[in-house]
Amino acid sequence: MTQQVRGFTLIELMIVVAIIGILAAIAIPAYLDNTVRSKVTEGLSLAEPVQLAVAETYDETDTLPGGTNNSYYVAAAANISGKYIQSVAVAAGTGIITITYSNALGGVPTADGTVLTLVPITGSDGEVAWECGYSTVQVFGKTQNPTGKTTIPQKYLPATCRS
Repeated sequence: MTQQVRGFTLIELMIVVAIIGILAAIAIPAYLDNTVRSKVTEGLSLAEPVQLAVAETYDETDTLPGGTNNSYYVAAAANISGKYIQSVAVAAGTGIITITYSNALGGVPTADGTVLTLVPITGSDGEVAWECGYSTVQVFGKTQNPTGKTTIPQKYLPATCRS
């Protein structure tokens, strides 16, 4: 009587290991990018109260103060910080919010110490909306180009900022 051989051959096992290796080579960089992107999102969360303050100030006065954070009755830029955020500042007269990230973001290319700008824009109904990332927009009748301020690599921008 012959005995039946059970199990996998060496070739079959090598093919499975190769497939797992290929999947890992694709998945790990994507995971790392998503990790950095989630850290960047913390900045948008910390900037929400500042965005509200800028919008409310504009709604009440139809202008923006010449001062920075204190003119909008929000904390000083350095006091609005988090685990990955160094500061959240408002530019005088324009209402442009600058989120400065700490050196803890990581990524390839690195996002450490980069900046993301949020630019206020108004619609025909006077409502304030926000543009972020690398686009040129009209801000209260003036052309603003946040490209000079936003330095975070495009692939780490949150979905709301990608264009």
